Amino acid sequence: MQRRLKESRLPLEKSFETFDLKRLDRRQSQSVAVLREGDFVDRRESVLAFSHPGAGKTHLLAAIAQELIMAGRRVLFAPCSLLVQELLRAKVELHLDKHLKKLSHCEALLIDDIGYVQQNREEMEVTTSGKF
Repeated sequence: MQRRLKESRLPLEKSFETFDLKRLDRRQSQSVAVLREGDFVDRRESVLAFSHPGAGKTHLLAAIAQELIMAGRRVLFAPCSLLVQELLRAKVELHLDKHLKKLSHCEALLIDDIGYVQQNREEMEVTTSGKF
């Protein structure tokens, strides 16, 4: 478990123990309860979290990801900007296929702050070139 938590790159301080679930309305609480079960991973469904900055999206998703790891799943957390930079570096070093294969071993990939990233043409090409 400890190895998987470390490999996940999750902010470990962001857990359900440190999240105030009372901040969520009834509908959000129900959605979180469903996500905590982890069935969306088996169905290979994408989960998108939208809200204003500071609402707790990263905290909540990191907490869900920690529970997925405790259930034996492989998870990777990465800010979008960092993930794009890693993919670009792998492309330049001619290791993009290898890097994408490594990412494909994860059962869940949490990409944080995807809406804040402005991409140039090269970045858009590398982020749409592989399958996860």
